[in-house]
Amino acid sequence: MVNAVAHTAQRACLWPAPALPPGVHYLDQANELEPVRDLLELDDEARRQAVTLVTGAGFGVLATEALVIELRSGHRPPARAWSPP
Repeated sequence: MVNAVAHTAQRACLWPAPALPPGVHYLDQANELEPVRDLLELDDEARRQAVTLVTGAGFGVLATEALVIELRSGHRPPARAWSPP
């Protein structure tokens, strides 16, 4: 199922992935951290169901990543990754 409805922190997904019929894969274009994290939390269940959940497939994520790569070009990689407390 392709969910092209804009995700925002204020508006929940209209078709939550857990409500999909068995065997139906899911793709959305989420562009905010909260909806992306919400879908990623379903990874274990998706693996048990043998389905694929793809989030962040919209242009916003691509544009952000491309900008970060460009800004980081010429710099050494960080010594370690930051993780929230």
